[in-house]
This record gives sequence, structure tokens and C-alpha cells, in this order.
Amino acid sequence: MAMSATPTNPRLRAIRRWGLRGLALALGLYAPLLFFEGWLRQTGYGLQRDERLMLEPPGHDGLILQSDPELGVHLKPNLRWLETGFGGEFKRIEIRSNRLGYRGGDPVEPRPPGLVRIVCLGDSFTFAREVKEEETFCKVLERGLSGRLYRPVEVLNFGMGGAGTAQNLAVLRGPDRDLAQDLVICNFFLGND
Repeated sequence: MAMSATPTNPRLRAIRRWGLRGLALALGLYAPLLFFEGWLRQTGYGLQRDERLMLEPPGHDGLILQSDPELGVHLKPNLRWLETGFGGEFKRIEIRSNRLGYRGGDPVEPRPPGLVRIVCLGDSFTFAREVKEEETFCKVLERGLSGRLYRPVEVLNFGMGGAGTAQNLAVLRGPDRDLAQDLVICNFFLGND
């Protein structure tokens, strides 16, 4: 007796038919998305070129990142570039790194008397490449505390995309990172840290 490739049970045939339809639907939806993702990566859409700023060629994170034996990778110091952010519409966001290779301006040196210095550690949520520097929670915290403490407050953004708590600890222990901070805030996302 020869075996048929098509199931004889009507229920099995219906399951197979709907399974094949589901597979065709998934491939039909996934293939264009995969093509679009490839196009975005190839064109370097996320990093826009602007002659006013010191920019690297689009799409080459290796040109804004440098190798670090403790952290893996780290922003190169003293860079400025534009990112395309999201938030309902596309917008161009200027991002800068300070002399230490973190987002934002340089720490105030020498540290003036009465200055409250806070260091925020974390991953891409802390770095916040999708918003302007003044919209990051570090700068919002700085403005809020300055108004309530009636003292100057400096909040430094030491967030790095993909960083975990071990890398955050390495940031604090690293050379040239002793900033005599008064408080350290370590942010983490339970979904991947």
C-alpha cells in the first residue's frame, strides 16, 4: 500500500492548508520588511550627514565608537553628529560626546564649591539617542534639582547602548572617571539586563 503525501483525514488537511496559508502570509509580510531593513542599513539612514558638524560617513558606528578593554566599546571623545530620531515624525537630533567619551558637555572643572554632581549610568535608555540632549532624563533631573535645591546641579549622562551592570561598574572604576560625584544613579531595564 503506497503512502499518500496528502493526509486523508479532513481535519489534518484543513490544519495543513491553514498552516501553509499562515506560512505564506508570514513570508509575504516578512520579506518586504527584510528588504526595507537592508535598504536602511545600506543607505545609512540613521546617521545623517551635515557639513556644519564633524560627522563620519553614514551608518558606520565604528567611526564614532572606539574599543575599550574594560567596556568593550565606548564613544570617541569630542564628537558631534546627527541622528534621525523618532516620536511620531522623523527629526534630526544632534548628539555630542564630551572629553570623557560620554553624551553631553564636559564636566565642570575645577569643581566649584557647592556643586552637586550626579552621575547617571545605564544603557540606551539613559543614553537616549532618540531625543535632544536637553530632553534626556539626565538634563530634566538636572533642571528640576537645580530649581529645588537652590544650588548648582550637574547631572552627567554616562549611558551606553547595550551596557549592563558589569559595564556600569567598570565605568565607575575606570581611569579618568573619578569626578568626585555626590550620587550615582544606575538605571537598568529588566527586559535585558
